[in-house]
Amino acid sequence: MRLPALDAHAWRDRADALRADPARLVLWAAIAAYSVALSWLAVLRYRFFWSGRFDLGNMVQAVWSTTQGRPLESTDTHGEQFVRLGAHVDPILVLLAPLWLLVPRPEMLLVVQVLAVASGAIPVFLLGRRWLASDALAVAGAVVYLLYPPQLWSVLTEFHAVVFATPLLAWAIWAVEEGRPGVLFTTAGLALICKEHVGLAIALLGLYAAVAHGRRAWGVVLAVTGVAWTAVCMTVIIPHFAPSGGNPFSNRYDHLGGSLTSLPRTLVTDPLRVLETVTTEPKLLYLLAIFLPLMFLPAAAPLLALPALP
Repeated sequence: MRLPALDAHAWRDRADALRADPARLVLWAAIAAYSVALSWLAVLRYRFFWSGRFDLGNMVQAVWSTTQGRPLESTDTHGEQFVRLGAHVDPILVLLAPLWLLVPRPEMLLVVQVLAVASGAIPVFLLGRRWLASDALAVAGAVVYLLYPPQLWSVLTEFHAVVFATPLLAWAIWAVEEGRPGVLFTTAGLALICKEHVGLAIALLGLYAAVAHGRRAWGVVLAVTGVAWTAVCMTVIIPHFAPSGGNPFSNRYDHLGGSLTSLPRTLVTDPLRVLETVTTEPKLLYLLAIFLPLMFLPAAAPLLALPALP
């Protein structure tokens, strides 16, 4: 008995479906071209010794250590072993350990990162069809997603677990729009374990779900879970595993109250100080680099743009 996936009739039906939907055919062609080109460039960069310890080396060691029975173990700048959760909470790296057993090479992580980001073009395309009722604009949106300069930079320079959050959040937005709770909470949950601050984006996505679509229960779950996850990561998990016994990044918030826990209070009691912090020239140039390639179109949908605010 032949498996359906290998049946010639099944493949013919899929080919016919693609021919009947040329926009989807163009989408898959763009994803394939992107995947091949970016994988080649990322691997080439690595083989020409342009990769470094930060962060491909760190991630490779964390994934390799996991396969050796020491989950997420890494080496700090002083040569001491510690669990990576003491720097960043990105346990999604554990899910890459089985792939490492099959292909134990750093290039594997680079290629997987490219393929993961490429998959985000699918929900972008589907959202374009839903929102704009135009196949041409839907394909254009997917291509813009693939060629967005800051994202290209993320894919080509090293390897970062947080990059996986981008396609996962795109799928989560699509799930909110389509009313797919299973997809929503699965992708949101996976996005959470990409890095500690993603919880804030998930929380604001919950606000969008509640306000824009009236999915209040979903919104509450996303908001509470997202804020709680980030708070636990920053005040419990990272200090617990950090070699210093505290959050290694807490000094970044000294000017906003001296500790991570005082930051929310400063946001409320002294918003001008926060405004001064986020309107310095380097930060404004960063925002310009983020929004200029998109011609500031996210401003047309401020509620949906909120998850980017943190």
